[in-house]
Amino acid sequence: MYRHYNPAHSDFLIHWTGRDIDQEHDPDWTRNHSSNTPEYVTRLYIDRLKSILKFGLWMTKNIEDQYVEVKGEKFKRPFPARTCFTELKLSSVRSHASEYGRLGIGFKRFFLLDRLGAPMTYYQPDRKNWFFPPYIPNRKDYKDGDYFACFLKPMTKKSSDSTLEYKFYDESEWRIIYSDDIEKKLKNIKQDGIGDYFIRPSNIKDNQFQEIFKKSRNVKPEYLIPIKDRWFCMIIYPSLSVKVEAESDIEIRSLLDTLKPQKASNSRHYKNPAPLEKNSKPIEIDLDACRNF
Repeated sequence: MYRHYNPAHSDFLIHWTGRDIDQEHDPDWTRNHSSNTPEYVTRLYIDRLKSILKFGLWMTKNIEDQYVEVKGEKFKRPFPARTCFTELKLSSVRSHASEYGRLGIGFKRFFLLDRLGAPMTYYQPDRKNWFFPPYIPNRKDYKDGDYFACFLKPMTKKSSDSTLEYKFYDESEWRIIYSDDIEKKLKNIKQDGIGDYFIRPSNIKDNQFQEIFKKSRNVKPEYLIPIKDRWFCMIIYPSLSVKVEAESDIEIRSLLDTLKPQKASNSRHYKNPAPLEKNSKPIEIDLDACRNF
């Protein structure tokens, strides 16, 4: 385990989902002080949570990830599937949830490190820097093997009045990436065990999942990351009504007990807390309550 002195970072990395639910069914939720959810939106979020607990986090592709751009010039980079997380204080997550969805699934950072995840490296797109020519001469493209480029991201975005805002930098994003090519590379260097953390959708022999997969209109997962892992540690619910519904849902309680089983009364005592993570139930909190942390 690592020891922190004066930690400046959150111990939790949160994956956010539900943007599609909010955009279609509850786009104006941010106008209210409280994150209320109508009954049908509550049900959609409950179903989304069940799917994640059963099958894992989706790894998808975003067309914008094909290139990095600096000073108006685009550089091609590898294009794997990815899953994104934020390293934010809980008191800061509401504005982020307004863009990416209100359901947060949290992990200790070892969950990402075990899967070769890493924080994004931010650059200023309108200035020269060490990642691009001329400081890296004779490099017209980032080759397929240059997976470090998948962790580059601009730190700013222009607002409506052309002011540069540190929008992306303030997200403190981490990513896990994966592809067929990465799988081959891991096997070549005898690190194929990492591949066990990822599942192809075609390998999930579950009628319910396959139905969800077929109904996905715009984005389909290339892989999934199962969350049966000791580092799974938090659920942030979109609203208090979703939290209460989840707390009384027998299937969700059963799934959580399977993912994080009760510690046996006669099991040994550990001085190091790491082994206890597998028995530590996830923190469950609603989005409004996060304001206080």
